[in-house]
Amino acid sequence: MNKRVLFIAAVLGTGAGALAQNTVSSSDSPPPAPPFVVFPKVAAYTVDFAKPEKAKASPGGKAAASLVKIEVTDTGKARREMDFWSDGRTSERWSVDGMFLIQNVGDGSLFATSEKSAQPGEGSRFTASDFRWLSAETFAGRVTYNGRKCNKFVRQIPSAPNGVPSENEPSANPGPVEALIDVQTLLPVALWNGTEKAAFTFKQAPVGPLQLPEKFQDRLQRIKVQTPVSLDDKGPPPPFVVFPKVAAYTIDFAKPEKDRVSPDGSAVASLVKIEVTDTGKARREMDFWSDGRTSERWSVDGVFLIQNVGDGSIFATSEKSAQPGEGSRFTASDFRWLSAETFAGRVTHLGLQCFKYVKQSPSAPTGAPSENEPSANPGTAEALIDAQTLLPVALWRGTEKASFTFKQAPVATLQLPEKFQERLQRIKLLR
Repeated sequence: MNKRVLFIAAVLGTGAGALAQNTVSSSDSPPPAPPFVVFPKVAAYTVDFAKPEKAKASPGGKAAASLVKIEVTDTGKARREMDFWSDGRTSERWSVDGMFLIQNVGDGSLFATSEKSAQPGEGSRFTASDFRWLSAETFAGRVTYNGRKCNKFVRQIPSAPNGVPSENEPSANPGPVEALIDVQTLLPVALWNGTEKAAFTFKQAPVGPLQLPEKFQDRLQRIKVQTPVSLDDKGPPPPFVVFPKVAAYTIDFAKPEKDRVSPDGSAVASLVKIEVTDTGKARREMDFWSDGRTSERWSVDGVFLIQNVGDGSIFATSEKSAQPGEGSRFTASDFRWLSAETFAGRVTHLGLQCFKYVKQSPSAPTGAPSENEPSANPGTAEALIDAQTLLPVALWRGTEKASFTFKQAPVATLQLPEKFQERLQRIKLLR
């Protein structure tokens, strides 16, 4: 049993009166048994956000609207998320008939994507998946919050080099993630993720069906009856892309049009290349950075081991509890949005005949990212797939442009470096 220390909770700024001062109790308690959190399949709840310490600005210099509250109603067959914004506007997000329908609060337009091809930020928000990292290892004691006894869980997120996000390194938001779970009901009470502070209030579960608004019904109907895009043919049948289970390949990145800088004004290193070797039992990703440094990322025995190029430290997380950006990169999951609907014809790229797929990403209000709206990078995602082998050739997402080169598959086992072996062994001892 791990010895726990006394936790002193912070006084958080509040939004809509939802987040109040914590009352802290001693935390020398044993971890609870799983399940660590419960999300009813049929539920109604509100997610209230604390006011951001610093308002985001749009490219025009105006303050960007931020989310104040999300009201969720889930009948098990349909889910509605009603967003309330800081400037008084509202927007909706629906999940129905295997589709996500997302309304842009800026112009009221609707973006649609299937649940199977949805990218991070396009699906349902604040669900059980946001708490999948909860475990006996991340348990941090019991606290009293707003008069409720809660299990507290804490998890550290790895930072990018220099502590500044890099466009090729999605997991670049340093700081702890904290979750409070009601001891009696196991319902979530609060989730604090970096600058995002959310409080949950569960209500009486819905008893009747949800009525999809007419505008959303029209959009859904058009999707159901539309035919695949056809430029010079009807497109290939599935599968649309192939990733061998045993493989070796390189991902080369185009040089960013504009270098990123750290708070002190120095240039931030960006990824130039990733060399991937996957034996099916272990996977190594060797990162090559623009300043000449290298770092490694391993997937072995159900654990991700991520080396920070800045100080060489190793962050570890289980595959089951890994958050976006912490797992394997540039895998089949990055192409799951490929479909007959996103097929955009045949092209020739560097002498290769390729199938082209295009998908538009929804933009945030005013075109500027909001800290509560993860899918805030407007622009298209484009993928080129070799028409003969169905291997990926290129993937362009916003400013990130990656090219794939597949090599001869590995025939030998991978040898985990000693530093990674030691970190893996410590993780196994904690289980």
